[in-house]
Amino acid sequence: MLTARTDSVWGALASYLVTLGDRYDAKAGLERQTQATRNVWAIMWRESKTLEQVLNPAQLKLLPWPAAYLKTADKPPAGMRASARARTASTA
Repeated sequence: MLTARTDSVWGALASYLVTLGDRYDAKAGLERQTQATRNVWAIMWRESKTLEQVLNPAQLKLLPWPAAYLKTADKPPAGMRASARARTASTA
């Protein structure tokens, strides 16, 4: 399910990008890419809330990034930079 949902977001972005010609509105393209990234992080964040239903406490402690971060986050990250900052802060 997770892969299907994220693939649909990336697929929609790819479909948009492939229609762009040599001259396009770079700002609009960046906004689409940014929104797609935010949507995927939100999907992953929602899915991470189900981990406690399928993993035991020992397995939860072994979760790699970004699953460990997303599981404890109050809201989805705004993008890669926000999640990378959180990763750096959690390992410091």
